[in-house]
Amino acid sequence: MKALKFYKWDVEGGAPKNYPGIFYYVDFIYEGGSKSALAGAAGFQNGWGWGGRSKTERPSPLPHRVIAVWVSTTEKQAYLGDFELDTVKIKEIFDEGEININRYDRAKNHRFTFKVSTAPGGVLAVWLEGIMSQVEVGYYKGTKTDKVTWKDLAPQGADITLKEYCQDYFIKELPIEIQEQLATTGPPFGLWDSYRKKYTWHTADLLSQNLLGIEYYYYNGEKETTRLEEFDSNTPKQRAIPYQAWLRWKTPAEKTYDADIFFNEASIFEAFKKGYKEKEDTAAIFYEINTVNNKTDIKAYLQNKTEKIAIKTDSINVYRRPERK
Repeated sequence: MKALKFYKWDVEGGAPKNYPGIFYYVDFIYEGGSKSALAGAAGFQNGWGWGGRSKTERPSPLPHRVIAVWVSTTEKQAYLGDFELDTVKIKEIFDEGEININRYDRAKNHRFTFKVSTAPGGVLAVWLEGIMSQVEVGYYKGTKTDKVTWKDLAPQGADITLKEYCQDYFIKELPIEIQEQLATTGPPFGLWDSYRKKYTWHTADLLSQNLLGIEYYYYNGEKETTRLEEFDSNTPKQRAIPYQAWLRWKTPAEKTYDADIFFNEASIFEAFKKGYKEKEDTAAIFYEINTVNNKTDIKAYLQNKTEKIAIKTDSINVYRRPERK
């Protein structure tokens, strides 16, 4: 009998902001046992692809299934599912590992966290998060169930129905505009499906500065960190649309800056829609950076073969890094 290989991993739960989810339970099954995300009636709304609390676990074999029962509070609906994980992809990620940028010797990291999030419509997504990246390894649709009650989630709680609990403890606490949306059109079913669409693109070189590093957070819950000055290459590949970028660059005067850029959702989706006419099209996100009198202005564009399409931003924060002595 082949000996099982053990790996370091844990599990964290989550749900999109303004669309809270509650896990009754979520178990990652491996040969000989399971690991779970912390569950409970408080629920999650920490952001799509973002994790919550986790328990420190001993090394275990890699999981092959995820079994879950959860509540989509904005639907006032419980779901259940028993799903097979992509064991080949998961094993490749663990075995390959990734360079640990937090270590001086840049040794490889082989520890990862399974992030699991719910979304309206019975969506359950699973990612693997490391130090340099977060990659989707599962995307599923659960089945509605009426067998989960409020007492299942909180045996010592008030004597109310699950629908009453969702309304009184979650929906009433949401922003007014979200409450109005739920009352008129309901949750945005299919939104998280649309976030998974990918395009072939990369980040264009800066005109007069030296681009040192890039970090993107994508609408599909993935993330990617690139360190150009050390070991990465900036090449086109299939990526989702980003909602946030972090840049590091060095000016001709040897001054180093960082910037956090938050894209406007409607603008960047329209730019990608306009910039990709054919499936095989490619493009680049292009940044114009100008610093005058210690004030930095950044503009973002999507550049394809024929046009440069402006991308609006909601906010940009620029920081000058202290010089090394």
